Amino acid sequence: MCKDSISTMVDIWPVILGILKAISLLTIVMNVLVATAVLTTKRLQTVTNIYFVSLSGADILVGCVVMGAMNVYTIYGYWPLGSTACTIWIFFDFCCCTVSMLHLDVIAFQRFKAINSPLK
Repeated sequence: MCKDSISTMVDIWPVILGILKAISLLTIVMNVLVATAVLTTKRLQTVTNIYFVSLSGADILVGCVVMGAMNVYTIYGYWPLGSTACTIWIFFDFCCCTVSMLHLDVIAFQRFKAINSPLK
């Protein structure tokens, strides 16, 4: 019985890795589309949408650097890239994710101000 559960876990890893890769790729592609839409369409170039372009830039870094390195770690089961790369990855993980959250805070505050004082 124990042997069956182990083989089931081994069989599911390709599915998990495929999902992780798809999420990472989808994060990158969708944020590139958001930035491209705002930067190429004159009607979308508003002060509010500048925040979204900046947020998509931070999320592109999350998709490329943070999620990409996490996929490598997940595939191998250990960190194969050395301690310097690990330190850089942790730095980008902390900074990029924090920047994304702060962008969401700024967008929420901007929307709050727009609702409470729409004509000012």
